[in-house]
Amino acid sequence: MSVPGFERRALAVLDPGRPVVVYCRSGQRAERAAQILAGLGFTDLHNAGGFEALAAAGLLVRPGAR
Repeated sequence: MSVPGFERRALAVLDPGRPVVVYCRSGQRAERAAQILAGLGFTDLHNAGGFEALAAAGLLVRPGAR
């Protein structure tokens, strides 16, 4: 995962003392994001995996929704 400024932006908008859920299409970028956040001091991290796995589990996903 290479997102310029990810660490700076994460620290600006997320509270390291609160739970954070990460996800992406397949779960791989979410895992990398969780590793980076852990390195920044976040301790309550949850990788929800990817949209593909969530959809396969029968959960409602809306790709592109914001």
